[in-house]
Amino acid sequence: MKNVRQNFRRWAILPGTVCLIAFALSSCAKKDINNVPPKALAGFSVIDACPDAPTLDLYIGGQQVNLSPIALGNYFNYFNVYAGKSAVVFYQSGTTTLVAKDTVSLPANHVYTLFLANLKANPDFILTTDSLAKPASGTISVRLVNASPDAGAVDLVVKGASNKIIQNATYKTVSPFTAATVTATDSLQVRQAGTTTVLATVPASNLAGSAVYTVWLYGLANTAVAAQKLKAGIMLNAMYY
Repeated sequence: MKNVRQNFRRWAILPGTVCLIAFALSSCAKKDINNVPPKALAGFSVIDACPDAPTLDLYIGGQQVNLSPIALGNYFNYFNVYAGKSAVVFYQSGTTTLVAKDTVSLPANHVYTLFLANLKANPDFILTTDSLAKPASGTISVRLVNASPDAGAVDLVVKGASNKIIQNATYKTVSPFTAATVTATDSLQVRQAGTTTVLATVPASNLAGSAVYTVWLYGLANTAVAAQKLKAGIMLNAMYY
């Protein structure tokens, strides 16, 4: 699992736990000593799933928020941003060469994940609204985001199992968070929909009960470039104790 969340600046980092996210977002209700209403906040995470992009710098609302270049497969877990509409811009790291830009709308007191997907010649933003509800006892909650533009429809399964956790997710599909019973040593796989053909195996992550995860498929099914081939990532969105 590649997690470079420590390399963000400007806003305080929010650990992936519901109680701390709620505390951080609710803290915006306090006024400062000059009685100026504070700006409302949202939680935001970012995932680089653009297979042929160079390493990136990320600007939100005109401010650079990464300290180290962002590489394919890396993600930043939740951090605070100002709610409302913000310009989100990716540049080739260390330059002003534009890779992708768009405006996102982030209502206050919610959490979101932004995927940069597709090829850099035609980049896509996939913005998800995240639900961090506590899973039932003994289960995890997991969703699948298909961020591969040419992999077709895919299923998410536990390795060695026949039942599908999530099925038939096409490009840009963001599945609902779904309950699954797993052990810490189980491995998740992304398969071609309706088949046993494994497209990518999720990196080992010691899956923990009472946790919320995002799995995403990224890269290209049809490429000779090894670094751009299909892979799967996993992010811990929230942990309940």
